[in-house]
Amino acid sequence: MVYACKYFRQIKFLSLDGKKERHLIFDQNKTKSGNTKAMLAPTNITYYWKISQTSENVYLSYSGRTPIEVGNDFKKGIDYIHIEEFDWN
Repeated sequence: MVYACKYFRQIKFLSLDGKKERHLIFDQNKTKSGNTKAMLAPTNITYYWKISQTSENVYLSYSGRTPIEVGNDFKKGIDYIHIEEFDWN
C-alpha cells in the first residue's frame, strides 16, 4: 500500500501485513503541520495529486507549485504536471 501526502512532500509505503514500512520525506522543513487554514491556502505548495500503480511501480503526479502559480501558468498556456516513478522497494 502507498500513501502520498498532498500538502507535505511525503510518501509512505506499507506492506499489507503490517511488517514493513518505509517513509520518504522530502523537504522536511518546508511545510509545518497544525494550521489547517494555512495548509489549504492557495499560497501553499501542492505536492502529490494522483496515484497509479502496476505490479512493479507506483506513479505519482507531482505539482510542486502553489494553486496560484498553476493558475497563472495556465493563463499563459503553460499546462503541465510531473510524473514521479517509484518501485515498491
